[in-house]
Amino acid sequence: MAKALLGGLSAILVVAVVVGVVATVTRSGKKAGDNFTVPGEASLATSGKSVKSLCAPTLYKESCEKTLSQATNGTENPKEVFHSVAKVALESVQTAVEQSKSIGEAKASDSMTESAREDCKKLLEDAADDLRGMLEMAGGDIKVLFSRSDDLETWLTGVMTFMDTCVDGFVDEKLKADMHSVLRNATELSSNALAITNSLGGILKKMDLGMFSKDSRRRLLSSEQDEKGWPVWMRSPERKLLASGNQPKPNAIVAKDGSGQFKSIQQAVDAVPKGHQGRYVIYVKAGLYDEIVMVPKDKVNIFMYGDGPKQSRVTGRKSFADGITTMKTATFCEQMFFTNYHHLIN
Repeated sequence: MAKALLGGLSAILVVAVVVGVVATVTRSGKKAGDNFTVPGEASLATSGKSVKSLCAPTLYKESCEKTLSQATNGTENPKEVFHSVAKVALESVQTAVEQSKSIGEAKASDSMTESAREDCKKLLEDAADDLRGMLEMAGGDIKVLFSRSDDLETWLTGVMTFMDTCVDGFVDEKLKADMHSVLRNATELSSNALAITNSLGGILKKMDLGMFSKDSRRRLLSSEQDEKGWPVWMRSPERKLLASGNQPKPNAIVAKDGSGQFKSIQQAVDAVPKGHQGRYVIYVKAGLYDEIVMVPKDKVNIFMYGDGPKQSRVTGRKSFADGITTMKTATFCEQMFFTNYHHLIN
């Protein structure tokens, strides 16, 4: 009976050839790859055939097989395989960043074109940052890596969204087509990485070869609520902040009359210490603040509040015609009022 079960499992492993890339399967069932034990009868080395199987779920099989056959270099280590997938995607994005710099350069005097170029630069840098984060994760424990496959898929989906948003930002159809052409390779390889990550994570979870404990399995957010309806991932301080009508003690105070540390909101944002741990609270006292506030990517976990929508007011005179795109207009505070006096565009 035991032999039959073992033979059955081995057959499943062979049919799902992709596991041949995920783990080294040994006769003895000893540790393979990185603390990953799989029973089996034969060793499945990374080869042209296994790369083909690995690329089977991808949309762009030709580019997948070409890049991975070179990048994996015959490795059987699951972390190295995943590292290779993320690395080729990152390199393609970095190449796209350089190639995209000249697109629209001749029309830099046009505010909408220049804004689209700036947006693309930031979006592609964000895409590269996410892929670097994946590479760092690939250096960790294999169980942690694939137990977070949902996070990896979210990051890769974000990378593709960044590139789509970059292209859509151009009004000029020729520039849009040029940028699409520059990003084609990066888009294909990121799509391949997403498909492979989804496939590897899905197969391992379904087979449940001791890699995923009950606690490590990801569930839908809708099923992760406590008895009061709060998401289970939300910490107690955040719950109290949302439930309470009281405002937290500020780290910085902005006041037009000079009674705070800063006279403008942007000054307070710029003053947030690099690497600050925890929430950084900015209190904006009553007043009319005529400024465009930009919150850089590295200024994380900022919470801002005012004295009420009729007291703390932020105003500006910007529109799409001035190069202010939707992605630059996020709301990030409460008890404040925002107005824009720029003329409307039909």
